[in-house]
Parts: sequence; structure tokens; C-alpha cells
Amino acid sequence: MKIKNNLFFYYRSFLVFLLIFIVSTIPAKEIQKVPFFLFPNFDKLVHLGMYFCFYFVLIFDIFKAKPGFSNVKIYFLAALIALIYGGVLEIVQYTLTKTRSGDIFDFLFNAAGVLLAAIVWIIIRKPK
Repeated sequence: MKIKNNLFFYYRSFLVFLLIFIVSTIPAKEIQKVPFFLFPNFDKLVHLGMYFCFYFVLIFDIFKAKPGFSNVKIYFLAALIALIYGGVLEIVQYTLTKTRSGDIFDFLFNAAGVLLAAIVWIIIRKPK
């Protein structure tokens, strides 16, 4: 029953999690077919945007699922999950894919997306 409840509360986060995994592991030749990806360093903006969305959805889901948690605990937990996931995916790209490469700058833009989402969340939420 507990797993079913967690899936209910975190389905949005899981969908974004899955989407990021798919986008991060598809062959590079498939990405190169999309013309606007040819803009220099556009992939860094994509990383920032993906992790902004992931953190934002994740923090929303955690607040909804764990209303008794403190704001700081939720901010930290969501950031930790997003950053670990981003780091693991960079390692997966480096070690397990043939056409993708792990990049420290990609991870830094993942972290920037998380930080930006946290700032926006705090401004919108106006914690008490």
C-alpha cells in the first residue's frame, strides 16, 4: 500500500525522471537531426531546463506528499535527489553509451538548473 501511495504522490517526478533518462541516453545521431540543437552550447541550456523542471516538479511532489517536513529539509532533499541523478546520468553517458559522453559542464548546468528552480520556488512560495 505504501508503494502505491508513493507512486501516486510522485508520478509527476517519475515522468520527468523518465523523460530526462530517455533524452540523456538516446544516440547522439538522433539528436543531431534536430536543427536547433546545432546552436553552439545549446545542450547546456537543455541541461539547465531539464533539471530546473525536474527540481520544480520534485519539490512540488515532496511538499504535497510530506506536508510535515520543514521547508529546508524539502529543499535539500529535492536538490540532493536531482543532483545525484544528474551525476549518475553523466557517468552512465560516459561509461555505457557509445555516442554520448559525460561532461562536467553538463553536470554544472544541471546544478544551475536546480539552483535556479530553488530560487524561483522560494520566491513563488514565500515561506513563512
